[in-house]
Amino acid sequence: MATYDRLSVSAGGGIMNDMKKSDRQDDATLCIGLGGTGKDALKKLKKEVYRRLKPDDPESPVPFYGSIRFLLIDSDDADLGITQDISSIDKATEYFDISNNEIVKTFRSKEIIAVRKELSWLNHEHIGIQNAGHGAGGIRQVGRFLLIDKAALFKAKLTALIQDAIQGVTGDLNIHLFSGLSGGTGSGTFLDVCYIVRHVLETLGRDSAQISGYFFLPDVNLSVPSIIGSPLTANYVRCNGYAALKELDYMMGLEEAQGKFVQNYGSFEVSTSRTPVDLCYLISATTAGGVVMKDGYEYGLSVAVDYVISFLSKVTLPDGLDPAQVGSMTLKGHISNLAQAKNNIKKIHGASFEYNIIGAANAEMPLSDIATYLGAKLFERFGDISDHVPTEKDLMAFVSANQLTFEQLMQQLTKGVVYKVPYPHNLVKGSDITPGDRRVISCADTWTANALGFLEENRKKMLEPLKDYNIPDQSTSLISRIFSNLYLNFAMDFATGPFFAMRLLGGQNNKNLIHVIDGYIQNNEERLAAELRQEPIRRQALDTAEQALAKSNFINRKKHTEEYLEAVNHWYVHLAVIDRHNYMKNFLREFRDQVVKLNNGFFLVMSIVLDTLKNTFSENSRHLMSGKTSKSVYTWQILTIRDIKDQLDETVMQLDPDQEMKKLVLKLFKQWPDWISQDENKITRLVSEYITQEFLTITNKEMTDYLKIKFETTDSTRLMERIKTEIIQKKLSRNADPLFWKNGLFDLSDIAKSNTISIPFNAAEIIQAAEAVRQEGDTVRRTGLTDRIFMMRFYSGIPLYAYQGLAELEKAYEANTAEAGRHLYEAGDMDWREYLPSPYPDSFKMDGHLIPRITKRNQRLAEELDAARKAGIVCSDAAGWYVKCTKLAIPSSDLENEEPDPIRLEEMLDILKAARKQMYQDNNIDRITLSTKGAREGSEETVLRDNYFRYPEVEKKVREQLAKINALDQEIARLEKISASIVSEKDKQELFFHAVFTGIIRLERSKTTFTYEQFGIEEILDLQNSAMPYGSKAPLYQAFLTYKGLEEDLAERIHKQTVNALDNMTDEIYLISGTIQARYTSDFLKMILSRIAADPKRKEIQTFYNEFIQALQNYRITYQ
Repeated sequence: MATYDRLSVSAGGGIMNDMKKSDRQDDATLCIGLGGTGKDALKKLKKEVYRRLKPDDPESPVPFYGSIRFLLIDSDDADLGITQDISSIDKATEYFDISNNEIVKTFRSKEIIAVRKELSWLNHEHIGIQNAGHGAGGIRQVGRFLLIDKAALFKAKLTALIQDAIQGVTGDLNIHLFSGLSGGTGSGTFLDVCYIVRHVLETLGRDSAQISGYFFLPDVNLSVPSIIGSPLTANYVRCNGYAALKELDYMMGLEEAQGKFVQNYGSFEVSTSRTPVDLCYLISATTAGGVVMKDGYEYGLSVAVDYVISFLSKVTLPDGLDPAQVGSMTLKGHISNLAQAKNNIKKIHGASFEYNIIGAANAEMPLSDIATYLGAKLFERFGDISDHVPTEKDLMAFVSANQLTFEQLMQQLTKGVVYKVPYPHNLVKGSDITPGDRRVISCADTWTANALGFLEENRKKMLEPLKDYNIPDQSTSLISRIFSNLYLNFAMDFATGPFFAMRLLGGQNNKNLIHVIDGYIQNNEERLAAELRQEPIRRQALDTAEQALAKSNFINRKKHTEEYLEAVNHWYVHLAVIDRHNYMKNFLREFRDQVVKLNNGFFLVMSIVLDTLKNTFSENSRHLMSGKTSKSVYTWQILTIRDIKDQLDETVMQLDPDQEMKKLVLKLFKQWPDWISQDENKITRLVSEYITQEFLTITNKEMTDYLKIKFETTDSTRLMERIKTEIIQKKLSRNADPLFWKNGLFDLSDIAKSNTISIPFNAAEIIQAAEAVRQEGDTVRRTGLTDRIFMMRFYSGIPLYAYQGLAELEKAYEANTAEAGRHLYEAGDMDWREYLPSPYPDSFKMDGHLIPRITKRNQRLAEELDAARKAGIVCSDAAGWYVKCTKLAIPSSDLENEEPDPIRLEEMLDILKAARKQMYQDNNIDRITLSTKGAREGSEETVLRDNYFRYPEVEKKVREQLAKINALDQEIARLEKISASIVSEKDKQELFFHAVFTGIIRLERSKTTFTYEQFGIEEILDLQNSAMPYGSKAPLYQAFLTYKGLEEDLAERIHKQTVNALDNMTDEIYLISGTIQARYTSDFLKMILSRIAADPKRKEIQTFYNEFIQALQNYRITYQ
């Protein structure tokens, strides 16, 4: 049974009174839906826009909103265009298709992907997908690939839509984006779409536009029975949802985290530290206690949609309003107020507090339902008019009255034709006629031609077509006469009606004009056949007359002449009758076609429209009386149809169904272009106009009029009080709390809360009631939505960890962190699986919720932060905490060998120590803020620590600074160790020299020795002999090398004996040095140097001997 969705209450339609629709704000709006959830939100929003807001042209049958544009981005168009509902997405103008049937082939083309910089993030080798022609397969990276693969086209589409929307608009530009977080397409594209939108806005010079994001939490999807009933699907919803929330949480704190979103899109690039949206709403379907709300998915959609609608409708500003309060009435002002409220929140944990949740309660006066019910009851009063069927008698009377019998049609066709050849008088009286006389034949031919001319002229007049379906002023043709007669005598007559009229033309059971014409065609064929059978007789008669005339004589010529002329006449009349029937045959066929066209193109369509309207209103009546409602799940109807049924029924009963039927049919005939194409939009407008006008006293009533009926009072003060207590306080205020699955450890008293009450601008008592209950911070908006009182409650400054569902999502995600394709970046220089922090602050502890991987990561970061604070990298001053990043280029040591030049060594040590001292002086650093903004007094350290854990770019900077410090400190330590070893070497060398000078170590001719006593036995130790490496070439140097390698007890004996000799210097001891000096002349030294000329240690040995001679001289001066 066909119905019209736009007029069907169960489908969200009904009678719409344009006078009750709201004017719009002077803003441009672009609404974007992503994936399946985004599509549902967009369709619902589009339907409500058409239901509640006035279009650009009130007279247009198809509403158009130039400043409001819709765009669906999806990879599945399977159900687009299936219905003709006003909310359906226009595939040509409102849909951007990102599907790709060749994705498998693309993913296998590794070489191509490798050179496409815009795909450097893609983990394509590990993603398993067979097709993306109807969705992204629940894989977020696939959804992202589909969008980025068409990024240039998307940018162009977006640019065109925004330019169209802002054309001629003086107000702001607002972008609303709807997306789920748990699928493949919406979840995989929402961040990129946000940033491409920002890029386009900047390109157009509209970067001040407000972007609002409505993101549906995983529990919304999990409230759908088909999803929760499939464990596999439910698991990927949880994992995808957590991955998306993890990314969203990072991006919503991007600037504080010192991060940047950088993405190459092929033909353009985005690089920004701005958040993806200016206002981020999280939509849940679960109560604070964890109970999934029935119809939770629908609730989430409705809340988001009604929020947008409330800011699309025009606000009427009260007289004397403080200019400072005007801003709160607009979306821009609302966003500003929420931001200010969030800034006043005091935090005890470090997290992003950028989220908002919405609650709503709606008290609606069902004005549309009332008008629809009146229409339904009126159609009931039309009774069984659709069942009216003409009888055979009715049909014949119609045929006769319209001169449509076969004979009447034949008469009209042959009007002007006299079936006798008109011979001239002189020809009839003449006596010179011969067989085949040219004068006779010419006269007959002329008569035939004239007869055919009459037939043709009559046929044209009779078959003159209808130019349109306007009732003709004069009925000159058969079809216009039929049309006028059906309109006047049948369609407009309540006893017969339009269905009866249609059935006269082409009704069933062969009781219709078409069937009659078919009979005429058959009759004409039979008559034509009969006439054709007369041809031999007529031919024979003519031949006989010609022969008789040819043989005639003076006596019988006159008789035979007359017989000949009569035979010619009969022959030509016979031919004319054949022509007449042929004309009649063609005429009847064309006439039949016209009747069929009139029936099928007009009366049948009218019958279908009326029958569909009857079905629609019959269904509406059942639905409205059932008590069911198709409204959003938080809508309370102040009055129901049942409450005022008697009054409404009485109103309908007072109408004359005969006259009402005539009015409706007259409207259909006069406005035939509005329904002839069966365009549901045009039909809805036409019928809505009709019902609205017929019940003007009711459809023009305001909400206050019905409230007086509801509360049975006309006293304004009493009415205001009842509205305040019964509607606003008891219904709206009690039920407007947002749905949000709250973590029990989070205290909602710590967040910002506000209410907005939208009320009809023209209802004094409602305005007074709203103002009476308005609290500080609440906003009363007087809008053009005159059928409702609508309260929205905003909780702002909600952190993501306040969402209880996050724990469940995190556990599901952490069970398999390696799953490919979950995160937007999983390849190249960035892997968000490792890079992104947990949305839970480290300080927010929950019993039983421990993720080892996260715990280990946080322990590492805690140690890192402590080290940075000890190192003075992380510091604080009056302005807050910050990270010092040195601007100095840290010098690198070029002393790689273990025995560097001591002078160069000391110089490098001075340089490095100076750099270490100066590297974090104020004039040598850049400061990176480590935000503790909003920290409650006493919680600064906790917030600092939590924020450090969730700022990976700050962590990276700190690690770099620690690495610089460690590297520099290690190099300084290394060089100091080398320096210390050099100092130790000098000490040993000096002691060795003194041991030689005092004779403790004896320089003999061929060797150098040390004599000592071991266990009462004298032992002689060779420190140098010719068998040793330098024993022959540099004997003293070899002795020193051996000395350095002595065991500690022997070295200690030499040391003690040498010190004793120095302390007890005698002439004998002193003379030893003289002997040595006499031996180590310059020639002797030259000889030694010549021996080691090619030795790698030549320089070291030369320095050793030079220092030996210098030490010897100093010794002799000291002890002389």
